[in-house]
Amino acid sequence: MPSKSGPSMKDQVIDAVVAQTFFGKAVTLPAIKNHVMEARGDDADQFKRVLHVFKKALADLVEEELLEKETAQRYAITVEGREYRKERDAKPTKPAKKATTKKAVKRSNKKKAPVVKTRSGRVSKPAEMFTF
Repeated sequence: MPSKSGPSMKDQVIDAVVAQTFFGKAVTLPAIKNHVMEARGDDADQFKRVLHVFKKALADLVEEELLEKETAQRYAITVEGREYRKERDAKPTKPAKKATTKKAVKRSNKKKAPVVKTRSGRVSKPAEMFTF
């Protein structure tokens, strides 16, 4: 069973009709049903649970004139159905990214105190630091 974020049954039916159409001929109802079952990954028993949704989607698509019912068992996609599919599959355009500029690093102008090394390797601090 697909998750809620998957394609709707109407979209699956339209995709099935487009995939099964050969030179603009209509597609039979069992062919559409089998294609949707394969796309969903269902077997026949699992698909029986959503058969009413499948039939409702077909009826709605015919009513919206996205599919044309040629006979009792054959459906063909209309021009409006192809336009609907193109709009659905069109990728949304993303706004252009702004060019990022690096901020200049501020450097301090303070001079560091000189470090004096003694013969034993110890570092002695200048006398200025030991003011009491």
